[in-house]
Amino acid sequence: MGLNESLRALGLEPRKGEIQILAQSLPYGHLNIEIFCNSKPREMLKTQKPKVKLYWQEHLKTHPRDFNGKLLSVKMIKKMHGNVHIFTRPCHFAEFKWSRQFCQGKILDIKSPEPLDLEYPLPLSVGPIVQTVPDRKHPNGCIVVSIRGNTAIENGQAGFIPSGYFSPIEDCKMKMAFPSQAALREMREEMSGIDSWSKAPKWSAIIQSTIGSCQPLITGIMEIPFTAKEVTAICNQNLEAELQKIFCVPADIESLKRFVAKNNLCSHDVGKITCLLEEILEGNKRY
Repeated sequence: MGLNESLRALGLEPRKGEIQILAQSLPYGHLNIEIFCNSKPREMLKTQKPKVKLYWQEHLKTHPRDFNGKLLSVKMIKKMHGNVHIFTRPCHFAEFKWSRQFCQGKILDIKSPEPLDLEYPLPLSVGPIVQTVPDRKHPNGCIVVSIRGNTAIENGQAGFIPSGYFSPIEDCKMKMAFPSQAALREMREEMSGIDSWSKAPKWSAIIQSTIGSCQPLITGIMEIPFTAKEVTAICNQNLEAELQKIFCVPADIESLKRFVAKNNLCSHDVGKITCLLEEILEGNKRY
């Protein structure tokens, strides 16, 4: 099932322009992704530094909990012999948040000799779609969804969890970062009690949202040995501060269509569900 067919099946055709696919596996295949971490940070222009500083001071007045931590900005993406190599360098959240006003609608050209993050930072993130085991009501299992709250970006919108940025401090070891480790770290934060039982995701695509956060994201299916009822009971006991609630959507086309019609999906989550729709409809069959 191609991207256009998936968008049409879900009623998401009007949002096609919000998604750019940077790399994708063949059907039922997977991407072998290697992430290289350069310790030398991305440099802002001198004229940008005072603007970012002022912007961040104003931002903290409405989001005092936000932290100007380090992220991994994507400098280059290379496809080599069936592998995808992502070259990154550190940047700060403040410069990323400030720069979103300038990157809306822009398309990345991964074949360009210029750094992808030359004009503005491109923090790399990871976000699989988690799928539960089947039960009597849900023969294909369900996918796990949250409503975001108290966030600097896409507050109040529906999205698939776990999802988050790569951290140079937590995720880079020996100048390499691994998407499965980052996904499990995010799962520990957002789906406490589920993480220790989860298998590593099968990565299927690297996408870019062209509006909103405008960030490259690695996605795929993560299957877990829990039913939808068990997931909601466990995860809603200790919700992370940035999540309002966690719920599950049956993995059949009619339920997914109703879900996307009723909820304002984040742009990168439009990319996730359309790229992974065929795999989602196959259901969680490994447990």
